[in-house]
Amino acid sequence: MIEKHILEPGKKAIVIYRGLHFYNNIGLRKLVEKKYPNAFFIVALYTGYATKSCTANFEQTVLDWQAPALATPIRGTSLENKLYRNDCDVEPRTSLPLGPSMSEAQKAQVGEALERMLSGVDGDALLFLGKAETLTRTPMEPSIYLDLNYRREIERRQKIAFGESLTDSTVKENPVSPNYIHPR
Repeated sequence: MIEKHILEPGKKAIVIYRGLHFYNNIGLRKLVEKKYPNAFFIVALYTGYATKSCTANFEQTVLDWQAPALATPIRGTSLENKLYRNDCDVEPRTSLPLGPSMSEAQKAQVGEALERMLSGVDGDALLFLGKAETLTRTPMEPSIYLDLNYRREIERRQKIAFGESLTDSTVKENPVSPNYIHPR
C-alpha cells in the first residue's frame, strides 16, 4: 500500500505504526528503502524510562518544553546524550525478547539496538507529549488472542524477528487478555 499509493506516485503521507516496524535494520523500512532510499522520517514517542530516577533526570532537562513538542535532529546532538544513557533503560533488559539460544554477545547487541530504538535516539525526531507519568496506553483488544489466524501470524513474525515463539507471558501480562481454562 505504501509503495503503490504513496511512494510510486511521489506523494507524502503520515503513516502511524508501532515503532519497531520502521527502524533501519528490520521490518518495513528495510524493505521499502531498498527501492526508495531515505523515504522515511521516523518520529519516536517519548514514554519515560524503566526507573523513576532516569525519567526524572531526563524530564528535568526538558522543563521548558511545552507539550506537544517535536525535537529534531536527535543524532549527534546533546538530546541524543540525554535520551540514551547506559545506566537508563526504557525497557528493563531482563524483559527484552532475547532468545535462550543467543550468546551473551548477541543478547548485548540486540539489547543495545532495542534500547536505542525504544529511547528514541535512532529516530529522526522525538515527540514529547508530556511527562511520562501523564501518558496512558490503550490495552490491547483481548479478542485478538482468540483469532487463531492472527495468533499464527504473530507467532510467525516473532520467530523471524527474535528466533523464538511468542511467549505465554505476552498474553498473561496483558490485563485484558482472556484467561484460558485449559492452557494450550
